[in-house]
Amino acid sequence: KRAVEVLEYVGLTERAKDKIQTFSGGMKRRINIGAALMHRPELLIMDEPTVGIDPQSRNHILQTVKQLNEEGMTIIYTSHYMEEVEYLCDRIGIMDKGDMIAIGTKTDLCTRLAGGTIIHLAVQSINDDFISAIRSQENVSDIVVHSDDNKIDIIAE
Repeated sequence: KRAVEVLEYVGLTERAKDKIQTFSGGMKRRINIGAALMHRPELLIMDEPTVGIDPQSRNHILQTVKQLNEEGMTIIYTSHYMEEVEYLCDRIGIMDKGDMIAIGTKTDLCTRLAGGTIIHLAVQSINDDFISAIRSQENVSDIVVHSDDNKIDIIAE
């Protein structure tokens, strides 16, 4: 029963009896997503699911991701395609060389990029009091903590 539900979800009901070897690249990507949905996860991590596929499959995947999120599933979605990110995501994180350099809503990020300043600091130690003191400063709009190497980025207006 669940397999039928998932096939419908990913738009492959009519191909239910076909061998996966006969599927297009986009259909294979959709069936991979279906396999991930079989156990009804609360969290789905998707790493560039639309790279190299046809427009029809891309659109179907984007609609499916949007619907899953609207139904309450948390989705972590990585992409180099900003139009996908803007369409799907409530919060956006931008990474550079493995470091999170900015995080926020689309509006927050655009505001920061339009006129904000990012101050990169390396410190001996990071604790809650230190972060609270920085956050309380005038014009500080956000802080990104890189706890693995005791660095912080202060985003100021």
